[in-house]
Amino acid sequence: MKLIIMDSLDSLLQIIDDMQKLDMDIEGFIKNMEKRYKELEGGKDELKMKNNRGTFPIKDYLLSFDWDSNKFPKDHNTLNYITSKIVEKFETTKISFKSQNDEFIADNEKLKQIMKSDR
Repeated sequence: MKLIIMDSLDSLLQIIDDMQKLDMDIEGFIKNMEKRYKELEGGKDELKMKNNRGTFPIKDYLLSFDWDSNKFPKDHNTLNYITSKIVEKFETTKISFKSQNDEFIADNEKLKQIMKSDR
């Protein structure tokens, strides 16, 4: 197993700060997604993870997770690189969710207007 490479103590402390902020952002984002999911699914509690191998409950997915060394080479092992990739993926996911959430809200408002006008 290769070690994670860091440049200096200052860079490590900066990465720790960045990761703590990212952790709070991701936690808030997931809570928002869970809220929307429960609203759409009528209160079902179980979220599932979907990938190219199928759909799994989150716990099963995490327990059977296998790192894809071809897609994510282990030689990119600096903390800065790892952090930047996490942030990049999170931002992409956040933008996608916001777009879909905005569409949902707009469609929901249209539906309310149609239902209101039919009365």
